[in-house]
Amino acid sequence: MKKLILSVTLASITILSNAQIIKTNVLSTDKEGDELEKATYTNIKDPIQKDTWCAAFMKRPAEGSSSPTIGKELSYPKYAEGGPSVNLGFPSGIKGYRNSAYSLTESGKTYKKGVYYLACLINLSKVGTNKPTELIALNATHTGSSARAQVFVNKSEDGKLKITAVAGKQRMEIPNTFDFGKTHLIILKADYPNTKYSLFVDPDLGKSEPKANAEIMAPETLTVGVKAFSFKNGHIYKGNIGNFRFTNKWEDIIAQ
Repeated sequence: MKKLILSVTLASITILSNAQIIKTNVLSTDKEGDELEKATYTNIKDPIQKDTWCAAFMKRPAEGSSSPTIGKELSYPKYAEGGPSVNLGFPSGIKGYRNSAYSLTESGKTYKKGVYYLACLINLSKVGTNKPTELIALNATHTGSSARAQVFVNKSEDGKLKITAVAGKQRMEIPNTFDFGKTHLIILKADYPNTKYSLFVDPDLGKSEPKANAEIMAPETLTVGVKAFSFKNGHIYKGNIGNFRFTNKWEDIIAQ
């Protein structure tokens, strides 16, 4: 009996020690057609709606815009995060942008001392601008404002998808282009000990972390911890984004 109890205890400790994924299944309660946002931040000091998708605080959100809706499932080889995505794009006649944020914490110390990865899938059929524009961000406020690291996208001259890593005033464009209408895995890494951001696009999900497509040294933006992550919706976009996962280990990007 004692051996059984000891075995169960050791098994529980092993499971807990391997449970390093910080946030997963952030769309698990939604079904296709549902509205994503469950609340709205109208002020940067609004109380946190933790672990909840909300309309992020913006000084000028697109007039007439509403919450994006849940869309089709996306998948990427070996990436463990499944389930539905979010539809991007505005109805005809609405111009501008609207940010949706997933709030993690109010404390700037919670996700500050280590290395953190935000992974997600995108499948864009349209980016209606040649100017790089924010699509994904790690935020320094729980209301989804004050982006610290971002992924910008635009349409290249030859009609392909361009992706750029951004941190404050620093930018590093990935030289190669990507296909529209295809699902891509985006991983944004915040390395606080080394004050560096890295961006991976369609990496090989082996056991070890590969070389990043882009790296930015950014000590000036790595002074506040990650409090939320967000994505920008707008009239220039059409497609889907989703399957978000927030981890502190590369291995947990493929962990079940």
